Amino acid sequence: MSQASDGFELRDGLLALPLLFLLLIACIPLVAASLGVLLIFSTESDSVRTAGILLITLSAPALAVAVGLVAAVRVRTDDIDRLVRTWLTTTVQEKLSSYLVGAGGSRAPRLYPPLFREVQAFPETSSFCLFEITDFEDEPHFLYVKSNIFNVEIGIFLALTSGARAIPEVPVHLTDLGSLAACDDPRVRCVADTLHGAISEGYGIYISNGRNSDGDYVTYRLRQKLEAQFITSPYTRRYFAEDIAIAAYWLYSEVRSADGVAISGSRGPLVPHEVVPSP
Repeated sequence: MSQASDGFELRDGLLALPLLFLLLIACIPLVAASLGVLLIFSTESDSVRTAGILLITLSAPALAVAVGLVAAVRVRTDDIDRLVRTWLTTTVQEKLSSYLVGAGGSRAPRLYPPLFREVQAFPETSSFCLFEITDFEDEPHFLYVKSNIFNVEIGIFLALTSGARAIPEVPVHLTDLGSLAACDDPRVRCVADTLHGAISEGYGIYISNGRNSDGDYVTYRLRQKLEAQFITSPYTRRYFAEDIAIAAYWLYSEVRSADGVAISGSRGPLVPHEVVPSP
């Protein structure tokens, strides 16, 4: 995302000013507005009152801008981290539980049969949250959601086997529907409808293989980089949380019903490699 425009440069330059300097700037329209109020109530002269009203009218927008700048500077990075962390561990978890487990009472999507029994959130950092999803056979599955104020990434780990042929090990990167249609890969074919929907919503797709003490696994990463920050808007926060839950539901549902494909729970990269001592 480019921030080279004059608008971004001016805004970032103003926000970079010291807080004390911004407070001094804010005092100018505040004093002007106070003087206007004083002129209105301290005289019977219509011309003086008109001047006071004009002074208030002119200083009000400048005061609003100054207050906004001071408030923006006061927002510290840990406040932003807290906002992102709360979104991941509360909103996203609620949507995942609603779609994958069917929790949430009347808010649960009734047309979606539950695929799992429980969803638990394990926030690793302020912008990365791991979700352990337990199925009805008590087998754990894992996905993660990584987000900052400008991007969203969903990662789903699957122990995936194919009866048709060996799973290719070359990573797959899909950025448009044309590349999806041209890709003849069992990892893509088994969830083609889900990937079609994700790409249509602007997500880029990256599929890779891995191996650890759990065995072989495939990771599906769906990533969307936005042109503007979304985390401060309740509308976009809800939209992306539900988008994540829908994508996860349909990917798990589709891969379970795919011909010649079997999945099982996998810890993905979370289980350390077993170190084999040299002979």
